[in-house]
Amino acid sequence: MKAHSDTSAGSGDASEDSEWGPDSEEECSCSNEIQTSDSEVDEDPNTVATSINLNDGGLRELVTRLIQEDPCNKKCLKGKAMELEQFLCSLSQMTSGEKKQSIIMTLVVVLKKTDTVLRHRDHGLREQFNLFLSLIGQVCRTAWCKCYGISTATVTRYRKRINDGIFSVKAHGNLLNQKASAVDLRWLVSWFKRFAVSVGDVVSVRVRRKETKEGEIKMYYSNAEYTLLPAYFTWDQLYTKMHNYVEEIALRVREPRSSTFRQYLTKLCSTIRIRSPRSNMCDVCTIYWSRMKSGATVTETEAFGEHTTAARRMREEYKSDLASADDTQAVIIIDFSQNLTLPSVSNTPSQWYFLSLRNVNMFGVFYANKNIQYNYGYDESVAGKGADEVNSMLHHFISQIVVPAGFQKLTFYADNCGGQNKNNFVFFVKGHTKNAVDRGFDHVRMHIAQADVRTMDQLLGVVKEASSSSAPVHIPNQNTIFKVYRDAMEEAYKKLKYIQKYQMFTMRERKILVECRKCPDSDQVTQDLRRVYDGITTDATRVRVLLTMHLEPLQNPPPNSEKIQSFYNKVRPFVPEEFQNDPLYDPPNDEDERRAKQIQKVRQAAAKKEKREREAAAAAAKIAKETPRVTGTTGEAIQTDGRDDQGTTPASSEVPDGKSALRSKKRPRKETG
Repeated sequence: MKAHSDTSAGSGDASEDSEWGPDSEEECSCSNEIQTSDSEVDEDPNTVATSINLNDGGLRELVTRLIQEDPCNKKCLKGKAMELEQFLCSLSQMTSGEKKQSIIMTLVVVLKKTDTVLRHRDHGLREQFNLFLSLIGQVCRTAWCKCYGISTATVTRYRKRINDGIFSVKAHGNLLNQKASAVDLRWLVSWFKRFAVSVGDVVSVRVRRKETKEGEIKMYYSNAEYTLLPAYFTWDQLYTKMHNYVEEIALRVREPRSSTFRQYLTKLCSTIRIRSPRSNMCDVCTIYWSRMKSGATVTETEAFGEHTTAARRMREEYKSDLASADDTQAVIIIDFSQNLTLPSVSNTPSQWYFLSLRNVNMFGVFYANKNIQYNYGYDESVAGKGADEVNSMLHHFISQIVVPAGFQKLTFYADNCGGQNKNNFVFFVKGHTKNAVDRGFDHVRMHIAQADVRTMDQLLGVVKEASSSSAPVHIPNQNTIFKVYRDAMEEAYKKLKYIQKYQMFTMRERKILVECRKCPDSDQVTQDLRRVYDGITTDATRVRVLLTMHLEPLQNPPPNSEKIQSFYNKVRPFVPEEFQNDPLYDPPNDEDERRAKQIQKVRQAAAKKEKREREAAAAAAKIAKETPRVTGTTGEAIQTDGRDDQGTTPASSEVPDGKSALRSKKRPRKETG
C-alpha cells in the first residue's frame, strides 16, 4: 500500500489528503532481505529485560489480535510475531510525547524523502511513499496506524504540518497564544487572591464523595484551606470586577480575554472556588438567581447589586477587624453550631433515623487574638439557645479571658439571626454569615463523623482533638454560668428601635448613646436606651447592681418524659454495656413514666377524635352527593306525591313493598298564544 498526500494549493479537502491507493504486488510485498536482516537479534544485556516484558499476556494478546485483524491482502504482519512483540514492547516504554516526536513525526519526514517517493499530477501535486516499521519492515497503512495506536486523521494532520515545513509536535497548554503569553500572570493571580480574601470564606475541610464499584459511597477529606466565593458570583462577573479595577486605577497591564481569564485562574488558583447555588443561604440571592432564568429587570439587578455590595463591605470590615486584633483590641466571633446528637456512631443503625436522640448544643467563641475557638457544650436538659444562654456564656468568656488581659476595646461579630439578639456590636448581612467559627465547627463535625461517641466525655474529647485551636468548655447540669439576664436588661434599658435595619452597633465608655449604622459607610444614628424612673435616669451604678445582685439562676427546661422513655427503651440497647451506666442512659423515674403514658393517651385520643371527624365529614359529603336536588320557581306547583293533575294516582305508580313511590314530576310547559 502507498500513502497519497495532496499538496496542491487550494485543495483543502481532508478526505483527498488522507486517501490511500493500492500498490502493485511488487511494491506491496515485503523484501526477504529486509526480513532476514531485521529478524536478526544481537545478544545484548537489554535482551533479558525485553524478554521479561515479552512474557506479558496482554502484550501477546495484542500481537495476536494485530496479526489476525490485518486487512492487508498480502498479510504484511504474518510471520513476524517476534519482531512485532519487540516493537510493541519498546513502544510501550515511551511517553506520548516521545512517541509523537521521535517516532511518528521523524519517521514520516524520513519516509517522505526516500527514493521510493513518487510524485505525479492528478488534481494537484500528490506524493506516494512506502511505510516502514522498525524491526518489521514495510507494512500497509492500516497495520502501520494500528501498531502506533493512531488514526489516519492523525497521520493526515502530521503530514500537513510537515508540508508546512514543521516537523515538531504542536505545543500544548496554549503556549502558541501570543496574546495570552503577554498577560502578567503574577499580577492576575495576586489580584484574584486579594479579591477572594475580601469577599470569600475560608473553609478548612473539603469533602469529596466517590462511589466505589460495589456501590458504596466514600468520603475523602482534604485539610487544605479552600476559599469559597459567594454563590452569586460567576466567572463573567469576576472578569468584569477585574476589568473595572484596571479601569478605575488606570493600571497599565495586559488584560486577558474572558476564556483565558477563567482558564488561568482555574489552574493557578485551584483552592479558590465559587460556592454551589445549592449551598446558598441568602434568600435574596436565591430569589435573584431564580429570576435570572427568565430575565431580571434593571431595577431588580440594581437592588441585587446593592445587596451584594453591602455584603462585601461587611466582609471587608470583618477582615479588617481580624487584622487589627492586638494587645489593645480584642476581636471575637460567636455563633451556634448545628445540634450534635448522642450517641453518635460512624455506622448509624437504621432505627435511629426514626428516633429522637439526645441533642447537645455547642456555642462557639472564636478568639482572634490567640486564634483559639472556645466551644461551650451542654446537654439539652441543661438549657436551650435563647438570649439568656448567649449572654451568660458571653459574660463568662469576657470575665475569664477578656477582662484579665486588660483590653481597651472589644469587637463582636455575630450571626444575623433571631436567636442571638442584637445586643452586641457587628452583625453580618443576613445570608452571608460564614465566619471563622463555622470553620471550627467543620473540623468538629468531620471528626465526629469518623468516631464513635456515646458519652459527653467522649464528645468533649473529640471536640478537643478536632483541631489544635479547639478548646472545649463543658457546662454541666448544675452550674453557675447560666443566669437570667432578660429581666435585669429590661429593667435598665429600653428596646432599640428599628433594630432589624442596622448591622453595626458601637458603645463607648464616656458616651451614653448607642451608635447604629446600616453598613460601614453609612451615617450613624444614635439612640439613648436608658430608662427613666421618677425623673432619674438609669446610671452605671444601678446597672452594676442589677448585674451582680439581681441575677437569678436559669432554670432547666422541663424534661421530655416521652423522649426519656423512648431513649431508654429503644436507644440504650444499642450502646455497649460499659457505657450503659452513664447518666445519659439513666432509666426514667415513676413520674416520667406516668407523664409519658399520659402524653401517649392524650395523643391517641386526639388522633381518634380527628379520625371520627374526618369520617363524619366524608359520610356527610357522600350523602350530599347522592341526595337529588329538587328546585322550583315561585308560583309553580311541583307534584312530589305521584298524583296526576286531577289528584288521582295512576296505576303505573303502584310499586311493590319496600320501594318508595315518591317521584318528582316534570314541570308542565306553559301554553303560549
